[in-house]
Amino acid sequence: MPELPEVETVRQSLETLILGARIQAIHELTPGVLLDWSDCPVHGLAICAIRRRGKYLLLDLERGETLVAHL
Repeated sequence: MPELPEVETVRQSLETLILGARIQAIHELTPGVLLDWSDCPVHGLAICAIRRRGKYLLLDLERGETLVAHL
């Protein structure tokens, strides 16, 4: 499990790579991890900011939604 400095490094790296990018698809690599994404409203939305709260990465989207990822 990563420590906070590693999580911040991941955040900074992702910020340079995906900030402003649009979400094209969401793929569930491990079945049962995600909720039902069949009518997911985030497709096509741009990532406006990437924040960190503890070991969580928060990806802020253009309509005010936030995707949460835990490392």
